[in-house]
Amino acid sequence: MPGVPQKPDNQVALVPESNDVRQPRQPSNLQGLLRFAMEASDGPSSDYQPAPLDPERKEFLENALKSMTVNVTALLRSQIEILKDVENISESDVPAKLAAFETILEYVSDIDMANDFHKIEGFLIFEPCLKSEHEAIRVNACDLIAELAQNNPYIQNVICTCTNLMPTLLNLIANDISEQVQVKAIYAVSCISRDSMVGYKNFLHHKGLEILKTALNKDHDKIRTKITFLLSALIHLDKYLTTSLLEADFPSVLVRLIDGDWKPCQEHILSLLHMIVKGDELVKSELRKDKYKLKDTLSQHLQLIKNKDECREEQFYCEKILKIVFK
Repeated sequence: MPGVPQKPDNQVALVPESNDVRQPRQPSNLQGLLRFAMEASDGPSSDYQPAPLDPERKEFLENALKSMTVNVTALLRSQIEILKDVENISESDVPAKLAAFETILEYVSDIDMANDFHKIEGFLIFEPCLKSEHEAIRVNACDLIAELAQNNPYIQNVICTCTNLMPTLLNLIANDISEQVQVKAIYAVSCISRDSMVGYKNFLHHKGLEILKTALNKDHDKIRTKITFLLSALIHLDKYLTTSLLEADFPSVLVRLIDGDWKPCQEHILSLLHMIVKGDELVKSELRKDKYKLKDTLSQHLQLIKNKDECREEQFYCEKILKIVFK
């Protein structure tokens, strides 16, 4: 996704013509444009000083500069207006809404543009879009929230202190009829909470663990995989989360998901279970109890994946967990 170079104060940003990182810094005014052209053609020179421009050349360069620029704020405002009206639309109206999402996503990967999107009231689109009857609109709304929030403390704080987006996203995980919407909602929650203590606490406050535990019981491989990735990231953020997972009976759910026929998500489930047990004596002690059947389940799984090259990671985690818990 193309980014937008650093913009001048009037919110006009240059559209890059090359991805070459060694290219001279792109200009934001006429003198800079002239220097840019000279440096790009002849190499940088600290001694070069552009000559005064005559009116005809100045007009030509002004037109050239205008053709290279995009008024990003105006563009984002226009797309926000398109997305504000998503109620009672027909299927034929959906492509225009999806095009608006696509245009916004082209720019908000830049952290300044993401912040500006909030400041120009872009967040007004989310509640109606997340509640749209059209699956594709809900999917794209989740995707946009994730893009805005990822590695962006300002947006993470805004979402958690000024909006109801976290409970809305969690409700989608719990109740949406579309697996794709659920997966994207988990992704959005992850981007809000996995590297943000504010986001993490907001997730816990709205009973995020309970909702993820229920979602793990759904027979959807992608959903289970996304949840295990999110929980692993949250354990890195808060090592004491393992105690909360034990109290919520997550180990019991994870062990049950390892039992039975092989599924791709089991590698990630075993990875999460390994992370839970390796640093928590209370979890180790609990999982030794007969009610979990951990030893038998792991031993049976090792037999199931025996001599399968694609299951080497699973074998590693099974053996590690057995060694840690039953040494």
